[in-house]
Amino acid sequence: MHCPVNIDNTVCTFGLGVSQINVSELYQRCPAVHYDPESFGAAVVQLQSPRCTCLVFSSGMGVCVGARSFAEAHLGVTTMTNVFRLCGFTEFRTTHFAVRNIVGSLKFPTGVDLDSMSSITSVPIMYNPDLFPGLRCKPMSNKSSCAIVYATGAVVLTGCLTVDECNAFGKTMAALCTPYFCDIASCDARAVKRRKSGPSIERLVTQATRTENTKNCDNDDNNNIDQAGGGLCPEIATTLQLESDAWDD
Repeated sequence: MHCPVNIDNTVCTFGLGVSQINVSELYQRCPAVHYDPESFGAAVVQLQSPRCTCLVFSSGMGVCVGARSFAEAHLGVTTMTNVFRLCGFTEFRTTHFAVRNIVGSLKFPTGVDLDSMSSITSVPIMYNPDLFPGLRCKPMSNKSSCAIVYATGAVVLTGCLTVDECNAFGKTMAALCTPYFCDIASCDARAVKRRKSGPSIERLVTQATRTENTKNCDNDDNNNIDQAGGGLCPEIATTLQLESDAWDD
């Protein structure tokens, strides 16, 4: 089944060509900058066209989120840099621009039987509906790509670095989910029955046997984040780690 993948977010990192930035001075001289050091240690710049948000750290590095493509993200960072230059920071220039994560989504025309799909043993799967309604799946074990499948047929894809990789990941998930397509009403009925009866012994046993496999997957995620953050300032590495943890949750 062909289901188009929508690109919802492109996370990129960049540099401004300097090793140190006085964020307070940047906030005072540029009206477009928002800065509240008590709540967050980075300057925030929200752009309307293209629609994205840039975080600028005192180390001279930054993160761009919210763009729908590489081109939009690069245009947003370049636009922000030009605004800074007009405000007197003529030494700023865009450097070390790189994509760190692409988040996509797709929607099947039918529901997915997550209870049956959770029995797959060929790929790492985490599913505990008593804690979270989505099924976490990593069919590409040698990469950091991860998918969250919902009973409604919605799928969230994360961890890709290119649009082609995200589209290929979407096809992989479509092939994996197709045998478990079901009517959404029947999926909802199973969910209601499960909530009334409580967690099943079978699911608890299955979850326990997969704990070690899940830990290995998490270690792979952490290693990929460490490699992605290599050479970056601690603030950006922390930001990337928090993003990975948020998807794990």
